[in-house]
This record gives sequence, C-alpha cells and structure tokens, in this order.
Amino acid sequence: METAKRLNGWIHSPGIDLVFFSFGWLPLLALFYSLQWGNASLSRNSLILTILFFNFLHRHLTFPLVYGDPQTFSQKKKTYLALPLIFLGITLVSLLHLPLFKLLVVISVLWTIYHTVMQKLGILRFYSRRAGYGVPGIDRFMILSWFVTTVLLLGASQKVR
Repeated sequence: METAKRLNGWIHSPGIDLVFFSFGWLPLLALFYSLQWGNASLSRNSLILTILFFNFLHRHLTFPLVYGDPQTFSQKKKTYLALPLIFLGITLVSLLHLPLFKLLVVISVLWTIYHTVMQKLGILRFYSRRAGYGVPGIDRFMILSWFVTTVLLLGASQKVR
C-alpha cells in the first residue's frame, strides 16, 4: 500500500494534496472577507496575529530537528551556536531604536513571504520529480518571480507604506 502511494505521484493522495496544498488558504481568505463587513478591525487584527503566531511557532518547532540531531548539529555547529546570539543582539538593539525595529519587522515580513514562496518551490519540485518533468531553473525563476512581484506590489501599496 505504501509503495503504491509513493508511486502514484502524490505526497499523500489527490484529495488531501489538493485541499492542503492548493486550497488550504481559502478558509483564511473567506474569514478575512467575512471580517470586512461591519466594525471588525479587532477581529481582523487578531486573525493576522494568530496567523503570524503559528508561522513563527512553526519555524521554532524545527529547532529540535537541528539542535536535537547530533549529526545535523555537528555539520554547522559554530553557525548554529552563533546565529541565535546574533539575532538576539539585533533584536535587543532594534528595540532601543524604533526605526531599526521597524526595519527588522519589514525584513521579518519579507523573510516570511520568501519562506512561503520557497516552500511552494519545494512542493513544485517534488511533484515535478515524481512526474518526471520540469526544469529546476525554470521552476525556480517562476516561483521567485512571484516573490519579486509580491514585494513590488507591497512597496507600491499606500496602505503598506
């Protein structure tokens, strides 16, 4: 059974893959639109904070994969020890100077967008390899063009500025 799943080209199954990878964002979009009517700015802000919280939490749930695995940890031990201290220092300094904190928030948002887009690239490459077609460079260009387009659209938005 497991071998048949692996050979059919899906990560799990057509329905599950379609729901989670292609349409998993629709419930959040529907919720955002439902909050557009009436005075729902608090609810909308709460929803955004909840999404950011789970995004932030998801990143930190991967720490045990690096720090808890002696083989992985030993590959880049100095980096894995230094980076948290560096980021803590940057965060503390930015809290003392508001313009730096705002810059840190912008970088964090851009990183989150980039991270999400690169996850899409990973999913695309997975399916491309399973199907036996696709060119990694073209796939990467297409996905990264989404990131650049998103950043440019955000930069052009009056609300974001």
